[in-house]
Amino acid sequence: MEAGGFLYSCDSYADDLPYWIKGTAGTASDHSYSLDANDMRFVTPQGFGNGEQFFGYLKDSFEVLYAEGRNVRRR
Repeated sequence: MEAGGFLYSCDSYADDLPYWIKGTAGTASDHSYSLDANDMRFVTPQGFGNGEQFFGYLKDSFEVLYAEGRNVRRR
């Protein structure tokens, strides 16, 4: 990120919430996400059978986190 001058990264599975990365060229944010919400599920046999199943899973995951956010503030 530093060499390319990027302000953020979105290719990490380190956390479910964004966080800051401090480097020698400045600060960047990392917008990570959990591996279970990645389309990599289509590569291996234990994944979803089609795109509609994957979409349903992502939608359900978002709705749960959104509902939790009404009562619990995250970082």
